[in-house]
Amino acid sequence: MEIDRKELKRAARDNMRAARPGVMKVSFLYLLLASGVSLLISFVAANPAESIYRVAYAALNGADYEQIIAILGNTGGTWTLGVTLLNALLFFYSIALSFGYTIYTLRRTDGETAGYGTLLSGFGQLVRVVVLEFVVMVFTLAWTCLTMTPAVIAGVAVTMVLTIALPGSTAAMVLSLLFIYAVVIAAALVMLYLTGRYSLAPYILADHPEISGLEAVRRSRALLRSRLGEVFKLRLSFLGWGALGILLTLVVGGAVMVGVVAMYLSGQDPLLLGVGAYAMVILATLAEVLFQMWLLPYMEGTYAQYYRALLPRTVLRSDLDADRPEPF
Repeated sequence: MEIDRKELKRAARDNMRAARPGVMKVSFLYLLLASGVSLLISFVAANPAESIYRVAYAALNGADYEQIIAILGNTGGTWTLGVTLLNALLFFYSIALSFGYTIYTLRRTDGETAGYGTLLSGFGQLVRVVVLEFVVMVFTLAWTCLTMTPAVIAGVAVTMVLTIALPGSTAAMVLSLLFIYAVVIAAALVMLYLTGRYSLAPYILADHPEISGLEAVRRSRALLRSRLGEVFKLRLSFLGWGALGILLTLVVGGAVMVGVVAMYLSGQDPLLLGVGAYAMVILATLAEVLFQMWLLPYMEGTYAQYYRALLPRTVLRSDLDADRPEPF
């Protein structure tokens, strides 16, 4: 029997309203710990103080607009062993924090006590979580290659045929681009469909701390064996919200930068370009965080509701062990 997506989402929203402490507060802390630390480390690696100093020095010495833009484009942190290690630590930190949020979501869905401290639960299970993420990443990459490779080959073949049939024609170029976009989008949707089998693996791992990351992936695949179309529709239902979040970030960041450039062109301090570039990143990130404070618990809560609808907590699904062999 197919599960009602509208009912899942209604239950997720009801759970969000009933949870204490407030879901948006916990989500804000999670996003602050995730995005804030990442942004801080990227700023340290890029050394913004040096960037602003170089822009200010160039402006005071008569540099024009193009020269200042060139300085901003060429300014960046040096790729050192320290930066590499910092990025590696950030990667593991993000994985553990994300899994902690999954545990928090599942606990509040089950009506258990869950709060700010639950976000740190993933650090005690880091090895299992890293294995899970690595396995999913490898399988996703494999499916991406299997779907995108034929799309690229078809795109190249059609482009060559149209170029030969309509040499020098604008219509050939337009038709080629349209076909390439169409096959890439189709391949991406197929990949989204095929990788849906792994979408419940984090919840299974959070629900069963005694199993390994690989076992969680295997159980997710078994649980969703005949429900890929259902999961695909559920994933598609959130694409619009994701696109809205990206658009919001671009609008906020673009508006800040347009304002800064306009002030500079009107004769204001050239230092504004350097400060504005970082203000754009900070404000765009803040806009994304504020939007995700609502979307993230809604989306993750819906998946947790879906998981519980398929696998109630009081039911032992021993049949998951009878998994049939599949490539991924």
